[in-house]
This record gives sequence, structure tokens and C-alpha cells, in this order.
Amino acid sequence: MNFKKYVGEKMRRRREEMGYSSQSAFAKVIHVDKSRVNRWETGTNLPDPDFRAKIIDKLKLPDDFFEVTAPLPEPPIPAFDDAATFLAKFSNLSPPRRALVLAIVNDDAHHVDPDSPLLPILEELLKSQP
Repeated sequence: MNFKKYVGEKMRRRREEMGYSSQSAFAKVIHVDKSRVNRWETGTNLPDPDFRAKIIDKLKLPDDFFEVTAPLPEPPIPAFDDAATFLAKFSNLSPPRRALVLAIVNDDAHHVDPDSPLLPILEELLKSQP
């Protein structure tokens, strides 16, 4: 996830928590067009420095909210309830997508839970790949 999208998502959640139910409502409070708020929340742009203080004030955000202070969290890996669900979804992928999944699993094997019931299936899939 890139920094703009990360900040935008956090802004959107905080705007909703603070009771601004729409981008338009929040835009009126900080005196900007709603399309600008949309671009911030979707990660298209970051707010200009002159608007950051208003946003921080109205959303009660920390002063360093718009600064990169730590590594961004990794996006969650989708979970599957069981091996059958995984196999059904995997088998519906196109061959290039399957190859990509296998490459990711192969490169990031240390992230796979050793107790996962999917591990033997993944290992079998890796063995069967040319």
C-alpha cells in the first residue's frame, strides 16, 4: 500500500468516526470542494500543506499525521476457511495468476503458518509445477 492511499483510508475512517457522514459535509467545514476531499481519501493526492492543519484540527489527528514515521502495514493476506475453498478459488484462476500465486508462496514460504491445513496442498502444487 502506498503512503497516499494509506493516509487517505485513515482520513476517511477518521472523518466518519468524527461524524462527518459525507465528503461534502467535511469539505464544507474546511472550505474546499468535495472532489478535493475525494482525491485525498482515495489516495490520488495528499492535501496541500495549507489544508493539513485544518484537517488535523477538525479530525483531531496527531500533528505528524501527514509524515512518514514508520513502515506502512502490509496488506492482509486473504484467509481461506479450508483447503476445499482454497482449491476452488485457485482452480478458477487463469494459468498466469496461478503461476503468480505459486511464485509468491514459494518466495514467501516463511510467512506460511506451519500448522495450516493448506500447507500440504501448496507443497503438492509446487511439486507439480514445471
